Amino acid sequence: MKFFIFLAFLFTLKTFAKNQIVVAVIDTGIDLSHDCLKNSLQINTNEIPNNGIDDDKNGFIDDVYGWNFIDNNNDLSDSNGHGTHVSGLITSTCFINKNLKNSSADIKILPIKYYDSKKTPSEIFDASLKAIDYAIRMKVDIINFSGGGYQPYRLEKNLIQKAQEKNIIFIASAGNDKSNNDVLPFYPASYPLNNIISVAAVDESLKLPKFSNFGKKSVMVAAHGTNIISTLPYNKFGRMSGTSQATALVSNKVALELLRVKKISIIQKNVNLLKILKPISQVSKQLDLYTKTSLLVN
Repeated sequence: MKFFIFLAFLFTLKTFAKNQIVVAVIDTGIDLSHDCLKNSLQINTNEIPNNGIDDDKNGFIDDVYGWNFIDNNNDLSDSNGHGTHVSGLITSTCFINKNLKNSSADIKILPIKYYDSKKTPSEIFDASLKAIDYAIRMKVDIINFSGGGYQPYRLEKNLIQKAQEKNIIFIASAGNDKSNNDVLPFYPASYPLNNIISVAAVDESLKLPKFSNFGKKSVMVAAHGTNIISTLPYNKFGRMSGTSQATALVSNKVALELLRVKKISIIQKNVNLLKILKPISQVSKQLDLYTKTSLLVN
C-alpha cells in the first residue's frame, strides 16, 4: 500500500487563545481518583454531575469526564490497568520517569472507554468507532489509540479522515506482533491518512524489542516502549512494555510541542507534522530499517 506524503497534512493552529491541549485516550478506562491523574482530566462543564440529565444535549447523560462505549454509560473505571498506565504517560506531573523530561498541567485527558476483555470482538470494534466519533465531537486536539488489527474497515478510516478534516492528530501504535507493517498493514496505524502518526517501540539500546511491529514505509516514528513506569488503578504505579507505551510518550511530546507552538506562534496558520515532530525527536540511524523518518521521539 502506498502512503500519502505525511508532510502534506497541515495542522491549522486555532487563532483563539486556547491554552490547553486535550488528548482523547481511547482505551480500557482510567482511575479518575488517582492522585497523579485527577487534576489532569478534561471536564465537560456543560454537564451537571450525577443529575441524570443530558444537560448539553449531546446524547450522553452525565458525560462529565468522558464516556464508556463498551457498556454505554459514564463508568470509566479501569479493571485492566492499560488505560490508566497510558494516561499517566501522556499527562502525569507527579512521578519520576526518565522518558518524561517535561510535562504540563495544560495537557488534559479525555478518557473514552472502548475495551473490555469480556466483550466480543465485534462489540469492541463497534465501541471503538463510537469512541473515535465522540472524540471528534468533543473537539480534542489529539487522539491516542493503542489498539488495532490487520483488517481495514472503511468506517474506521472515514472517521479518522473526519478527524483529519478537524485538524485532529491521530497517534496510533504500530502493533505488538514483531510484524512488518509494509507487508501486512496494521490498522488504524497503517491507513494512508496524513494526520496519523504511527509509532514503533524501541528498548534502551534503541533496538527494536521482540514484540514491536515496524515498517520502513509505513511506521513514522519510534519511542521507548520497554519497562516503562506509569500510573495504575488504586493509586498505584507499575511497569509495562509495548507500542502502547511508546505511543503514549509520543502523545505527551506532541501535546507539549503544540502548547509551545501555540504560545510562540499563535498567528501562524500552517504547521505540518514534521515541524511538530522534529523539535521533539532525534535522528537515529538504527531506526532506518524500521521507520520512514528514522526519528526517535524523546
